[in-house]
Amino acid sequence: SESDDAYGDDRTPSGLRPRLHVQTVKWLPARADALDNESLKRAILRYGGVYVGMRWEGAASGSTYYNPDYASYYYFGYSYANHAVLAVGWDDNYPASNFTMPPAGNGAVIVKNSWGTAFGQDGYFYVSYYDNVFGRTDLLGFVDGAEPVANYSRLYQYDPLGQVTSLGFDDPTAWFANVFTAKEDSWLSAAGFYTLAPGTKYVVYSGPTLSQLQPLTQGTLAYMGYHTVRLPEPVALTRGRSFVLAVKVVSPGAEEPVAVEYPLPRFASGATADPGQSYISPDGKQWSDVTVVWDPETNVCLKAYVRASGR
Repeated sequence: SESDDAYGDDRTPSGLRPRLHVQTVKWLPARADALDNESLKRAILRYGGVYVGMRWEGAASGSTYYNPDYASYYYFGYSYANHAVLAVGWDDNYPASNFTMPPAGNGAVIVKNSWGTAFGQDGYFYVSYYDNVFGRTDLLGFVDGAEPVANYSRLYQYDPLGQVTSLGFDDPTAWFANVFTAKEDSWLSAAGFYTLAPGTKYVVYSGPTLSQLQPLTQGTLAYMGYHTVRLPEPVALTRGRSFVLAVKVVSPGAEEPVAVEYPLPRFASGATADPGQSYISPDGKQWSDVTVVWDPETNVCLKAYVRASGR
């Protein structure tokens, strides 16, 4: 909250305690054009605020693109996104005349900024549908699933920095797996992984080795993003013993559907990996260690959520 970590002081206090665990983040494709707003509108109605990237230029007091009299913004240049905001509503009839340079038509997204209530209209402003960068160059995202911090007793992962790039076999179908060692007797209860295309079909597997995998659950995920899939029947884990968590995905239109973390300079340079942790496969039979076929510090983005008891 703002009281825990105030905006604008260029620091984050140490010792902050988690309030919730975010288990699902869904992504929307970038807007194709000025009037491609239906997916964004549906997401706002159903889920609340939606993360959107945009280009901001100028001062809050006014600029070529920002009109402080109406708290309206229309970027008609051709640079890259450099700011992120929260889309919270829209007005199809918002007048084009309210912008410093009138766009081709009416309509604006209502946006909450991160610069405090002194900016815009109590911290909110309008962005034209015709803005050249707003939601046009990057994926849009929103949270759909935050749970109490006691939802799972332990998280096994090799990708604390999250997805950096993706791998695959020039095919929508791919398998990926992580080998973990149980730190105590517990129950494998859920799998967390990314999907990189809408309508991805998945099957979650587990077993003692890559050659002994058994299917646990399957389904189809309408949205791209990060998902936590609960297992209908938890799997018993024994302290000190290795277990494999694996996922098969069929991602329409994606030829590299496996999300991975690796040390991309100035973005995820701290990523590390060891051989024998993460694997990918075109068919679930022939497995390749990602530290061998890609960067030696690469891991698959796949998390195992466990509970101390079976329910």
